[in-house]
Amino acid sequence: MGYPTSGKGSLAPRVAARLGVPFISVGELMRREVAHDTDAAGLKARGFELVEEHIEREGLDVSRGVVLDNNPPFAEWPDYFRDFLLRNRLYLDTVIHVNISEATAAKRLAARARPLDLEPLREDMHLPPEERRPRWMARTLNHKALVVPMIQAFRDQGYAFVEIDNGKVEGDLETALD
Repeated sequence: MGYPTSGKGSLAPRVAARLGVPFISVGELMRREVAHDTDAAGLKARGFELVEEHIEREGLDVSRGVVLDNNPPFAEWPDYFRDFLLRNRLYLDTVIHVNISEATAAKRLAARARPLDLEPLREDMHLPPEERRPRWMARTLNHKALVVPMIQAFRDQGYAFVEIDNGKVEGDLETALD
């Protein structure tokens, strides 16, 4: 878990390789689906179904585990995640939080923004153009509204928790893998 651009997508495949389990990027599966289907609301509910379809289509063995690169994109995410774990006889073992500051996330997001991310937020359309925030900013707002409370909930529930600070020293990612 962590801000967009925190390094989750770089770290997760390496963790999976070290553990000898598959890695799945839920966000990547959802982006591919959006390219074929523009029903974003329906896609939210299908996020973990896409993971299950991917596991079956690719013939992945998740009996020993799986590393998911996924941040909760909407408020109902914990329920969908829990149901996914139950259906697949999996359990949450460890949560990795790759921590960067909001300012670092915003700088990285602005630098790598996709064309759609540069469009204004829908809720800002009534504002003068110079006051409209770019869509990528919604990702940082989502982090504060959904991810930060989820991180605290995982801590409160006693899950094994690894905290990596990727905002100060890039080498922390490799150190955390060791």
